[in-house]
Parts: sequence; structure tokens; C-alpha cells
Amino acid sequence: MLTEDESFLLCRSGNPHRPTVESRVAFQFELDGNNVGFYSGSMKNRITLEWLRDIILQSDSKSRRVLDIGCAYGNMMLMLNAMLGKDQSIEFYGVDLHDEGVAYGATFARTVAGYENCHYSVQDLSVGLNFTDGFFTAIYIGDVLEHMDDPGATLEELKRMLAPGGVIIVSTPILDSLFKRMAGFANMFSGGKLFKEYYKGKNTDLDANGNPVMITPVGNDHVSELPVKELFKLFSSRNLDVIKFKSMSVNSGSLWFDRHLFLMSFVFFIEAIHDRLQIRNWGHSVMVMLKPR
Repeated sequence: MLTEDESFLLCRSGNPHRPTVESRVAFQFELDGNNVGFYSGSMKNRITLEWLRDIILQSDSKSRRVLDIGCAYGNMMLMLNAMLGKDQSIEFYGVDLHDEGVAYGATFARTVAGYENCHYSVQDLSVGLNFTDGFFTAIYIGDVLEHMDDPGATLEELKRMLAPGGVIIVSTPILDSLFKRMAGFANMFSGGKLFKEYYKGKNTDLDANGNPVMITPVGNDHVSELPVKELFKLFSSRNLDVIKFKSMSVNSGSLWFDRHLFLMSFVFFIEAIHDRLQIRNWGHSVMVMLKPR
């Protein structure tokens, strides 16, 4: 008979973003046939895990700690722990405003053997996190910076918690990517029909002005999404050097593409070209590894 914690871990509750026990070994998202979205999400997960793994393996520090800010249901740290062989000398931390997600990660850690080194808590980055200075070897902040009222102050808080020689990994969407601009023009010429169909395939409503309505259970909408040049200026202004860069997929996906196979084929053709060329204002988002000067 399953315990209450075990039942909680196995219950999907109809949420496609909610991980289950498979988080230990494989994937984060199940997107119901959204092939472009799966490509985009799986690329981000793979790169994040590979970068964090390499940082930890290359560290000669006796205290190796990783922080995931905006950890959702905690699966990124769970997967990284599995990737690193559940080495209990490495500590993993996840924080989020969403108490349901934090509860899932905490339940997983206390229920499944080998994950006792994963710690989760509800914390608000905008008022500062409850960790001492220089605590972490690596900090990952994925799709959070654009939700912060003051992204500069956010980067200073990340630097405060970073150990000497540590790194910060940021994943964030780009405001003015080439293909976003192209889509905007195409939507204008279609009288708004393009966005209506595209966002319908993402189960996202549009407001009276035809813009997507982002509903977040906690926190802000995209209040600080920046053009790519401004984003890099922000890093530099906070004395952070970009030591690794990856321009991500050009599109975050929609079931609309799956219903129009020619368009989906064209998108993947563009993705293949972009993956080779790595033009930084093509991607829907970017991933960077930052190191304080």
C-alpha cells in the first residue's frame, strides 16, 4: 500500500509540467504532441544539466552546492543529482514562490532514497534569499530574471551568494529576436489571425490588444524582458563576464505547428541553421554562464 507521500509523487493532477518518479532519470516536460515545444524545452534542460554537471565535476572545493531559483517542482536538481550518481557530498537547493511545487520537491527528497541531499524552500528572490554569502558553487536562474522588477539588483543578490570561482547560469527570453519581429509583422498583415491561432495552440488567451495573457500562479508577468544588447549591457554593468553563451531555439512551440506539417518542417529547418550559426538575436531566448570579475 502506498504511503501518503508516495501517492503524492505518483499523482499528475492533470498538469503536463508536473514531474513524477521519471524525473530521476529522464525528462521534465510532456507537451502532448507539441514537437517544436518539446525540442525547445529538452534543449534547455540538456544544456542546463550539462553545464551544471561540468561545473561541479571541475570544482576542487570541498563544499559543492548548487541553487536552482524558480525551481518549480524541483525536478532540475533531482535530475542533476541522478546525473552525478547521487553523490551525497554535493548539496542541491531549490527555491520558488510556488508552495505546491516546493512541496513536491521536498516530498520527493524525503521519500526516494538517494535524494536526501536535495533541499527545497519557499523564498522570495525580490526581498533576498535566506542563504549566507559565498554559499554556492553554481546558481541557476531559469526564466526568472524577466519576471523581476529590478534585474540589476537580482544579479547583485546572486553574486552575494556565490562562492569565489563560482558561476551563475541565466536562461531568459529575448524581447527583440528576429523571428519575434517577423511574427509580429506577419500577425499585423493577417489582421491578428496568426497570433490567435498560434497562441490557441499554446492554450493561451489574448487580451483586447491581441497580446498573449500570461497567467502566473505567483509573482510578476514578464516585466523586465530585454533586447539582447541591453541584456549584455546589464551583465557588464554588474561586473559579470559572459564566459559561455548559447542562443536557444527560435520558437518556443505551439500545437499549431503540429497541425500544419509544412510549417513545422520549415521551423525545424530554420532551427538547424540557427543551431549551427548561433546568431544571438535569432533565438527566442539565450543561455549564458556568468562569472564575476
